[in-house]
This record gives sequence, C-alpha cells and structure tokens, in this order.
Amino acid sequence: MPVAAEKAVPATGEEAAPAKPKRMRRTAKPAADGEEVTKPKRRTTRTTRAKLMSYLSAEAQRRGAVEFDIPFSRQQLADFLAVERSGLSLELGKMKKEGLLDYHKEHFVLNI
Repeated sequence: MPVAAEKAVPATGEEAAPAKPKRMRRTAKPAADGEEVTKPKRRTTRTTRAKLMSYLSAEAQRRGAVEFDIPFSRQQLADFLAVERSGLSLELGKMKKEGLLDYHKEHFVLNI
C-alpha cells in the first residue's frame, strides 16, 4: 500500500519561510508633476492610432490645453498603450505628416 507523502517540517529551531505576498499590478503611473496618469477608459479601441488618440485626447482634456508634456519615453508609452514601439513611432510620424499633431520627444501639440 502506498504511503502518503508527509509535509516537510522544519528542523528544531528553524522557522518556516513566510509566504511571499502576491504582486499587485499597478494600473496608474505617477506623472512627473505628481499626478497619476490613468489608462484610457475605453477598452474597445484596438488600433495603435485609436489608442494613441484616446490617450492624447484624454491628456489634453485633463490638462485643459492642447499643448502638453507626457511623462513617458516612446518605449514607456508603447508599453502603457500595449502596442509595439516601432508601430507607435510609425503612427506618430503619419499623424504628424497629416497635420493632426506635432511633437518633439515628450512634448505634444494637438491640432484638432
């Protein structure tokens, strides 16, 4: 008859290692000015352009201006929007060429 495996009991004087707490995923990142940056509320936008425009429009509304700085590098913004960095940069270039926006690094001006 098979014997059930017993749980390992620490030797005398030793304490069992405490269980590691589960990692919580942050959904908001602190901005440079101390405010939190939240992800766009609409989860139905799927294209890179739609995600980007949703985020930039929300930032413009939140700040009350069409000219603003974002607290992200290109890679951080791509990660935040869950898109490829190369696709994000390509889409930003197209939008700039179309006259929808202008940007330099983290500084954006919306022309809509």
